[in-house]
Amino acid sequence: MNHSSSTLSPVAGCSALPPNSGTKPQNTQNRRRHFISLLQNCKHNNQIPPIHAKIIRNHHHQDPFVVFELLRVCSNLNSIGYASKIFSHTQNPNVYLYTALIDGLVLSCYYTDGIHLYYQMINSSLVPDSYAVTSVLKACGCHLALKEGREVHSQVLKLGLSSNRSIRIKLIELYGKCGAFEDARQVFDEMPERDVVASTVMINYYFDHGLVHEATSVFSLIRIKDTVCWTAMIDGLVRNGESNRALEVFRNMQREDVMPNEVTIVCVLSACSELGALQLGRWVHSYMDKHGIELNHFVGGALINMYSRCGDIDEAQRIFEQMKEKNVITYNSMIMGFALHGKSVEAIELFRGLIKQGFTPSSVTFVGVLNACSHGGLAELGFEIFHSMAKDYGIEPQIEHYGCMVDLLGRLGRLEEAYGFIRMMKVAPDHVMLGALLSACKIHGNLELAERVAKSLVACKNADSGTYILLSNAYSSSGKWKEAAEVRTNMREEGIEKEPGCSSIEVNNEIHEFLLGDLRHPQKEKIYKKLEELNQILRLEGYTPATEVVLHDIERSEKEWALAIHSERLAICYGLISTKPLTTIRVVKNLRVCNDCHLTIKLISNITRRKIVVRDRNRFHHFENGVCSCGDYWRTPRIRIHFSYTFKPLCSPCSKDSYHRENTSPGVASSTTSVHVTALDGIVNVNSLFTVAVFVGLSLTTPNQRSLENRVSCDAGIDMAKNLLVFEVVSFSFFLFSSLVAQGLKLAINLLNSKDVDDAFRAHINLKVLRFGMMGSAIGSVMGCVFLMLSMVNVIQIRLGLLSCGSKSAVHAVTALVLLVSSALLVYISTAFYAFLH
Repeated sequence: MNHSSSTLSPVAGCSALPPNSGTKPQNTQNRRRHFISLLQNCKHNNQIPPIHAKIIRNHHHQDPFVVFELLRVCSNLNSIGYASKIFSHTQNPNVYLYTALIDGLVLSCYYTDGIHLYYQMINSSLVPDSYAVTSVLKACGCHLALKEGREVHSQVLKLGLSSNRSIRIKLIELYGKCGAFEDARQVFDEMPERDVVASTVMINYYFDHGLVHEATSVFSLIRIKDTVCWTAMIDGLVRNGESNRALEVFRNMQREDVMPNEVTIVCVLSACSELGALQLGRWVHSYMDKHGIELNHFVGGALINMYSRCGDIDEAQRIFEQMKEKNVITYNSMIMGFALHGKSVEAIELFRGLIKQGFTPSSVTFVGVLNACSHGGLAELGFEIFHSMAKDYGIEPQIEHYGCMVDLLGRLGRLEEAYGFIRMMKVAPDHVMLGALLSACKIHGNLELAERVAKSLVACKNADSGTYILLSNAYSSSGKWKEAAEVRTNMREEGIEKEPGCSSIEVNNEIHEFLLGDLRHPQKEKIYKKLEELNQILRLEGYTPATEVVLHDIERSEKEWALAIHSERLAICYGLISTKPLTTIRVVKNLRVCNDCHLTIKLISNITRRKIVVRDRNRFHHFENGVCSCGDYWRTPRIRIHFSYTFKPLCSPCSKDSYHRENTSPGVASSTTSVHVTALDGIVNVNSLFTVAVFVGLSLTTPNQRSLENRVSCDAGIDMAKNLLVFEVVSFSFFLFSSLVAQGLKLAINLLNSKDVDDAFRAHINLKVLRFGMMGSAIGSVMGCVFLMLSMVNVIQIRLGLLSCGSKSAVHAVTALVLLVSSALLVYISTAFYAFLH
């Protein structure tokens, strides 16, 4: 047997002999007990050889009791090589010594050696007992040695050990691990008492092979279920993508008054993470606090992961900072959370903090931080971190790390460089990596490279449904409908089915799932009514569906309807009709959100005054006030505006770093009402000031008009004074009109944003009318300024006339008036310009 020799030299801090080693036994029985006691007190494998030497000197090296304890201690202290040498020098070992060494070999993962030793025992004409059988069955199960396991099972039947409970459970484990479920079920059914332990074993192995129905049927037959059984059921459902059912099982567990343990809590938090069930996740968190479940690394990491994947990254960060003791796993959870939310800078800073704290980053750590670099477009930093893995930490990059780099280059449009990087890798690419490059080729329009990547995927039999769909979409987007149809035909011939898009939303602690054009929901009429209302408002906003993303050769109206009934839109509509105004809507989708839905959700968040958080296959998207904080620079605006206006960009990046691309494409009409209110406030306030000022000027000018005409008649003439009066009256009228319109629009917008106003009422308000009204108010203010400037020109002319007449007091008065009006006009223009810019 090839075993590594144990280190036998003493180490610092460890005595060569255990305590009480100086006592001299008086007879054989006492010496045996003495040696066994010494062995049982061993704490390190370097203490074994001196004791073994004493045993040999006292001629107890063939004593089966002493040798048994030697083998057991060597196995427990990871000295299986030393144990094998001891066994090889033992004369006529009995079944107990064989069992002890088999146990040690299995414990040290030498399964083949354990099985061979069992056969050696049988060939020595020794009859195995139940302990030896359970040990070798464990070895067969771990090594997936089904043939040898069946032979042992035959011996069990011949020896009459089939009624032994431990052997039956080990047989179920053997057949379950090897996938022989007919044999496993036969052994299970033959048990006179199907206790909860055996049932839990069956449930676990059914779930390991994806047999959810069979596991559920076994679970339903158990009358009294303990915490371990409930936990196994919840964990199995989560592992098989049945998170919704897992939460139902957890609710039933609560109804049965069964207390969950830490493992149960982690499994439930994992289910909440998959579904985005933030409300239930928060309840589990409060349950932990109520029942005093410790926030250790195990539970804390699960909590951070749950809050991150459910969209509350701030709470995840609070949990992380609240934890007193952190390890690499805790840091990994937080770094992955930041990366998922597009917070690349925060993820990188946390990675640096991990290193400063003296922790050694793991392979998972680098996956998280490279993911953050990918989402942030940090190419240089990403490659620097990638190369530091092997150089500074001795971690060889795996397929996941290479995939992050390919995704990073693909997002930046450096497709040929990404393809060259794949060809230079030390490991073979998998379908996930090639699929990411294929998706980047489609987005950046490189059909030639897309064909090469797709063909290599299909040729090596690694293509899944996503590969075929991406290639078909790449052909369709280029107008090659024939090639696209051929790809889909090949997909059907291969028996590969497309994964349907599914979106879920949590409302009142219940998860509601929607498919494309779903008609199964009990409130489908209300959902589609809300959808139609939103479509009407979107059209008023200038939105035109981006039908080019519907890659099927169908009519335009059919394409528009196909876009409108995407699963995430149905989930959002259900959230709008089922939650209170201004409540955050959280949606989880299993596929990537398309560009048209991405832009549409921005508009919906602006129209409904809702924050909408969507988690798709790649990342989170936070929509609020018509802006998405995802910073996804793959997105290209496709909104068409049918009237002239100045708008803000569609999507602002989540980080202010220079590596984000600027959105220079035409944006959507910004009906952000807070911007409107700011501008209207400036118009109302400043116009009121000017209206009062002009009104005072009229009051002072009208009674003295005759006197003024006489005083300027010598130079400027009577018409000059009359024009001044006319200009002041017209300016006053424009300012008054602008103020009244602005005040009315401000009241209308405040009513539109009121919490008490139903969404259906908002649907009937024409936002375009409000915008044109605001533009009219602004034009009135500008016209008022124009006539006010004309008044200033007349004042200057009058001033020149007064100078020629030598009226010193009037000159100073008119000069002060001109300076006052000029200053006020400058303030007004600056204020209005600032308001419209923001």
